[in-house]
Amino acid sequence: MNEWEESLQTKLTGPYSKAQMDELAAWVGVDPLRMEALMNLYFRSNDGISYRAAAVVGRLGKQQAGLLEGYFPRLVAELHEPVHPAKPRNVLRLFQFIPVPESLRMDLMELCFGYVGNPAVPIAVRAFAITVLAGLVQPYPELSRELLLILRAHEPESGPAFRVRARDAIRLLEGRKPKQTQAPEWF
Repeated sequence: MNEWEESLQTKLTGPYSKAQMDELAAWVGVDPLRMEALMNLYFRSNDGISYRAAAVVGRLGKQQAGLLEGYFPRLVAELHEPVHPAKPRNVLRLFQFIPVPESLRMDLMELCFGYVGNPAVPIAVRAFAITVLAGLVQPYPELSRELLLILRAHEPESGPAFRVRARDAIRLLEGRKPKQTQAPEWF
């Protein structure tokens, strides 16, 4: 473990808060060595440190997507493994704000369809998956229709986060402007 990893690991073991994760995202900033340290902690195992590192990764998506781009294939590949919900939640948080590379789109769509259609998946993962999918399926009318069917089928029994994301995705897929004020820029 290098000096940046040790420093970051110490910071990640402190009290957990949104403010702390935002502070750590600012600390990583645009420094490739700090980003490498963060990603090493993220990928090292499926423990509390990696879950907190995932929270920082999710926050960096909109601001530092360029530094994270080299890690995209590994981030998506890891979603196929059984992991703590913090990891898919934050990876999808990342991908809701950035264009998904062509090479990862089909794999990510398949994963997201699995999340959205499974009521046993935590609601935050499902909500982020809806937003990612809404952007990814637009060029594919048959997948757009499939997503619409799934959203309409699950909307009545789901919580508010799912319903809001589903409503916005349905509006988008039907060619209307989503009401969500923070729609991803790449839509």
